[in-house]
Amino acid sequence: MKNTILSVIFLLGIIFTTKAQNLQFGLKGGVNFASLNGDISDDFKNRTAFHVGMLVEMNVSTNLAIQPELLYSSKGATDKEYDESLKVNYICLPVMVKYFLNDGLSIQGGPQIGVLLSAVSEVDGGNEDFKDDLKKTDLGLNFGLGYNLTNNLNIGMRYNIGLSNINNVEGLGEVNTSTLQISLGYLF
Repeated sequence: MKNTILSVIFLLGIIFTTKAQNLQFGLKGGVNFASLNGDISDDFKNRTAFHVGMLVEMNVSTNLAIQPELLYSSKGATDKEYDESLKVNYICLPVMVKYFLNDGLSIQGGPQIGVLLSAVSEVDGGNEDFKDDLKKTDLGLNFGLGYNLTNNLNIGMRYNIGLSNINNVEGLGEVNTSTLQISLGYLF
């Protein structure tokens, strides 16, 4: 865990010490289609939520950019039969490598670390905190597509696969997150 955080800090340090003309700062937000997978009830399905945050895009070459982001991302799952919603919220730090296929279209991929902020189960109007039942970090891998509509406005679609078991309750098995994100971003 410490090595991951130090690696991310090192990468961000490299990015921020480069020439300013290679950097573009931006904001992004959009919709999440999130689920919890693994040893969890099959009754739980996707939860529609949101993400919002900021990013820095550094152009390494004409076709290559590195884009670290800092996002608030709401994940979880829902069970329609019992009217239950598991709301799991993270601060996520993805570091995306973007390869531009042409002037606007890019393929993207990279690691992500999420830090758990809250976890609440909502059933029949009541709330129950289950943050202690989950591990504090969620490591994942992202891959997706992006398209620059203009020099400043872009859209993207990304899939995040949770690689770590977030379950912290002994004997309940493995639980992973997965999230499909559709985003709109603006670069300054």
